[in-house]
Amino acid sequence: MEITERDDKYFLKLSNGELELTEKQVQSLVERGAVIRNSLRNWIEKFSHRQWQVKKVPNTAEAFIKADEFFDNIIREFQEMFLAANNQQQTGERMLEFCGSQVQKLRKERDGSKDHPFADYQILCWLRIISFIKSMTSTRIVVATNGSIY
Repeated sequence: MEITERDDKYFLKLSNGELELTEKQVQSLVERGAVIRNSLRNWIEKFSHRQWQVKKVPNTAEAFIKADEFFDNIIREFQEMFLAANNQQQTGERMLEFCGSQVQKLRKERDGSKDHPFADYQILCWLRIISFIKSMTSTRIVVATNGSIY
């Protein structure tokens, strides 16, 4: 950010020209810049001592990474199945029913599980697949108050 002063006026230099600013606007920009710089310095001081190893994944994250690959593969398979289907609308509806049943199953399992974040993540992944199928089929998705997906 470059601010210049000419003839008792302030100008902010932009890529396509200059913008005239009041003294109050300049002061506000300078103050915000100071806050951002201080926050950045604090963040660097707080985390600079940690050395993150490249391609080293914490054990707790491994399940999420494998789940990502699994759900990405499901999306690719569903897309291939949908494009090869004779009746695409019916195929899309069956896919939506399948995904809806998976969400319901996970919600029931989640209640008895201690690993709530991972269960919630899997539910979100299935909802992502439902959204993808919806975009392919232009089928309207309705979520009932009891959590059922149609």
